[in-house]
Amino acid sequence: VSKLGHTGLLPRPLDYRVKFQFRDPDDPGPGASLLDAGFAYSGGRRLFRDLRFKVDTSSRIAIVGANGSGKTTLLKLLTGQLEPTQGEVSHHRHLVIGRYDQHFEELLPFTKTPVEFLCSEYGLPEQEARKFLGMFGLDGTRHLIRIEALSGGQKARVVFASLALQAPHILCLDEPTNHLDMESVQALVDGLRAFQGGVVLISHDARLISELEMELWVCEGSDSERGLRTEPRGYNHYRQTLVRDMERRAVRAERIAEERAEQRRQARATRLARHARVRGVPVPGNAARDGAENRGALIPPLPPGEDAPGGVGRGSQSSAADASTSRVGAVFKKGKKTGRRDT
Repeated sequence: VSKLGHTGLLPRPLDYRVKFQFRDPDDPGPGASLLDAGFAYSGGRRLFRDLRFKVDTSSRIAIVGANGSGKTTLLKLLTGQLEPTQGEVSHHRHLVIGRYDQHFEELLPFTKTPVEFLCSEYGLPEQEARKFLGMFGLDGTRHLIRIEALSGGQKARVVFASLALQAPHILCLDEPTNHLDMESVQALVDGLRAFQGGVVLISHDARLISELEMELWVCEGSDSERGLRTEPRGYNHYRQTLVRDMERRAVRAERIAEERAEQRRQARATRLARHARVRGVPVPGNAARDGAENRGALIPPLPPGEDAPGGVGRGSQSSAADASTSRVGAVFKKGKKTGRRDT
């Protein structure tokens, strides 16, 4: 090591160089068609209406949209996992669709090892199965471990290896880059670019969409008439539009929050003022401005003829005050007259 001028740890050699290579379809003809298709949930919420399009081996489509706008639903309509509630979806009888999503339990036999799965599903000898798994980046130490014990990224690689062996006419991929590292994402881009079949994917990975020069479909759900539109200006324009919309929504949300806060302040001030009038208590925060009024409010006026607590009426209060003043004055005058000084 010292002769090589390297004092750190040497990296562990990889079993294989990661390479996503998908087998091309045998027949380029088959495709899937949506004929006036639509979909609505049982509760009545509509996502799509009157969709009419065809997807075949020449298609390169990226589906984008907000959460809940129907992206996965559209992909499942296309693959036949969901039945439309309006119109129909037609598949060519020889059509092979390769499907990837993050619900791995639907795509993989968890009780088998990756090698057992590929050997039993595609009739491969063990060494060939290991080669495919390694090519898609699954470490050799994981080839003979039950699939249920693998991580999400490792399961993803087993699914991609399986897709490569299917020779599909169309690949339908739901967020295919989520479990992949940077090297594997680039390998996926290269593999899809070389693939001679169709590709329909859900993704917001700008590099994946841009490098594959994909047609952009924007799901809008119930916010638009059909629930789906194309964006001919590309992903960058779509992303800039999203940023502007988010900024406008943020400004509007801030304005609404300020208006509601002001309404709450006004409602509280009204309640405090009403409380003060009923109980004769000064309103907090107004003493400096309205000190005289608040101090006067401490003793609310009594109606004419009504006695205050202790049996002293309004007239009695005035008489008592006058009598007290008279007595004080008399003492003062007496002291002045006699020349005595009180101590």
